[in-house]
Amino acid sequence: HEAGMVNNAVKRALEEKGYVVQTTRIITNPFEEYIQVSDVDTALSMASKLLQYADKEGVEFLSIGPALSGDAVVVLPEILKLGQNLCSSIPVGVNDAGIPDMERALQAAKVCRRLSLETEGGLGNFQMTVTFNARPNTPFFPIGFHRGGPMSFGIGCH
Repeated sequence: HEAGMVNNAVKRALEEKGYVVQTTRIITNPFEEYIQVSDVDTALSMASKLLQYADKEGVEFLSIGPALSGDAVVVLPEILKLGQNLCSSIPVGVNDAGIPDMERALQAAKVCRRLSLETEGGLGNFQMTVTFNARPNTPFFPIGFHRGGPMSFGIGCH
């Protein structure tokens, strides 16, 4: 709720100063911290409620944070199909030699394939990114995610 209120307050303040605000966006902490991912139906119900809240608050794009566990990766395509304004990412780690986790990369590729086949025109792939070495609070949407501490806020200009 707080993030939606801050978003709306900043949008109003910027518009009062004559700036055009194209979109409002929220990035959360990793979604499996607040969505039960072990059961698809439960995950979809919880994600639907979150999406309804975002719509109510006027949030145009909502990144639900990264899919960290295998269960989260499995349920991610179903969650993203709930709405075109939902986004997420799948981080692919690297070992000490800098070699990517090939199992996780393959899982991510399977999600991309599913989204390409199961969403209109394959556009679901625009809702998901695969990341390497993304750190918490990275200010790039949709890969960013929050990891504790006070809420942070960013403005993207172009």
